[in-house]
Amino acid sequence: MRKVLALVMAAALTLSLLTACASSDDGNEGDTIKIGFVGPLTGDSQPWGEAQLNEIQLCVDNINENGGILGKQVELVYYDNRADNIESANATRRLIQEDGVCAILGPNASGAAIAMASVCDENQVPMIATNATNPSVTVDDDGNVRPYVFRVCLTDNQYGESIASYAYNEMGIRNVAILYEVGSDYSMGLETAFTQSFTELGGTILTTEGYKTDDVDFRAQLSTIKDLNPDAIFLPALYKQITLATNQARELGEDAVFLGTDSWFNGDVLDTAGSSVEGSIFTAAMDTENEALDSIKAEYLEAYGEEIDTMGTTGYYGYDVFMVLKAAIEQAGNDDPTAIRDALEGISDVEGCVGTISLDPDTHNPARTVAIMTVENGAFKTVSLYDGNN
Repeated sequence: MRKVLALVMAAALTLSLLTACASSDDGNEGDTIKIGFVGPLTGDSQPWGEAQLNEIQLCVDNINENGGILGKQVELVYYDNRADNIESANATRRLIQEDGVCAILGPNASGAAIAMASVCDENQVPMIATNATNPSVTVDDDGNVRPYVFRVCLTDNQYGESIASYAYNEMGIRNVAILYEVGSDYSMGLETAFTQSFTELGGTILTTEGYKTDDVDFRAQLSTIKDLNPDAIFLPALYKQITLATNQARELGEDAVFLGTDSWFNGDVLDTAGSSVEGSIFTAAMDTENEALDSIKAEYLEAYGEEIDTMGTTGYYGYDVFMVLKAAIEQAGNDDPTAIRDALEGISDVEGCVGTISLDPDTHNPARTVAIMTVENGAFKTVSLYDGNN
């Protein structure tokens, strides 16, 4: 059944919004608890969204086979946001107003999460973002926590501060050039966090070079960077830009070490960048070599015929976000959205893929560690674990 799900999705997700995978009864009456998912299920970002949906569906199937939550079966309703902010907001309204979900899981992108946040706050239905890392997802520009919005991932600030600290204190790097995507909430947020933290430590940013979303040639920016002879290049990008930029840099004779964040932990980076990323240092959400993850890996492989970490850590976020929601529903004692929201603010010690997860009621962000990773002999390797609550 689960293998069929992935095949059906591939054929059906060409629509701007997916037809819900379950019935369209409104509300959460009877023996069913409805939860929603919004994420990219088509387009360039499809692999991340599909990995999270697959893992959430696996969690739903497992919990239903064991009696459900509060004695009720869980029904998952999902929509494709096509990595588009407007589609994300529309999907959120549909989940709340038509499908009657009690909570929404996802998305994995900050811009989409921010677009969804106002809809969830207005309709008083909680959402728990998977790996939307921009601080503004849970706290608005005025410093006010968004009442119905939570997340299970670290923020850009935490990722940027962690890699800056490691580069300066552990690697002895003093001069860095930055290549980032103009217009990307993810890339811009990390650039800002890294720059602030690295310069406060005493480091120097030699240049900050930008590129547009659809750019495929970075040689002009990389030539400028090469002339400045940096110790390292910070590249907060997605895997396509990572592979293009690193290959082009090596072709130009640039031998500086690359620094990155969680988006680097992706099998496609190894496959397409090869030796260009050897020795690179980046942050990741968790140590995927931890034996505690073996059962999750095996279950996903059996269900879908592929490794859960093919797309890095993104699939594991699907597990974590479901377990946090499950704990909140059980703590609330019902599936009322406001009761679930209240319970989320008090969530602590939920067993996730990174160990225990607790949510800060003042920020709606989690307490969790960050892994420092490298590429060694063509494979990812964990270097150390840092406290993610900088």
